Amino acid sequence: MKRSIEEILLNPKPGSKAAAAKEFGIDLTLLIRNLRLSPEERLTEMQNSVEAFEQFANEIKSNRHISKEANKIKVVLKSLSDENVEYVIVGELVAFVHGWKTIADKLEFCYSGTDENLNRIVKSLLPFNPRLRDFSNDSSTIFQKSLLKNEPNIKLETQIGNIDLLKEVAGIGSFQEVLDHSDTFHLYGFGVHILSIDGLIKAKLAAGRPKDLLILPELEAIKEGLSEDE
Repeated sequence: MKRSIEEILLNPKPGSKAAAAKEFGIDLTLLIRNLRLSPEERLTEMQNSVEAFEQFANEIKSNRHISKEANKIKVVLKSLSDENVEYVIVGELVAFVHGWKTIADKLEFCYSGTDENLNRIVKSLLPFNPRLRDFSNDSSTIFQKSLLKNEPNIKLETQIGNIDLLKEVAGIGSFQEVLDHSDTFHLYGFGVHILSIDGLIKAKLAAGRPKDLLILPELEAIKEGLSEDE
């Protein structure tokens, strides 16, 4: 009889990834709590927390502009879906959807580089007044198709938060390879491609940054638990 993911993480087998994560000092009970929720429930809970913090911050700093949009992720997904953009969600949101306990303050997408898809991306994001974070003081640099075509990594600042657009992902490759390493999830009623847990681990290993390597024990434990629970 297969053990449930809760049993796997609470009582990990010696030598397993979950045991290594526990020895590393990670509180696996937090992972269990997240894995009890669906990806959409995790996002909803996270967004409620963010909204509460933003309201508190707004009360303290009345001169600070904070978006009033109730759910930023939902808004972006709807806009991309309305324009039929071909993309895969990558980055920290992927870790969160798969069960990790925290999330970064930006969205990251790997996109198809066809001319038609580039037009769709621009059309879907223009309503959010995108500006390049790396060129925020250069008014001559605007978000447009040619920029997407020529730059491998676009970092945007928008009215609904930071968005990164990638042509390829380190450790995996081009959009098609990233798509091949993705799973399909339903978030807020939209069918979206999200980098798989295997793909995420490969990307974190390839990036090699301290912040990426620190979460690997948790990701490995989640992968192990999900595999044994199937």
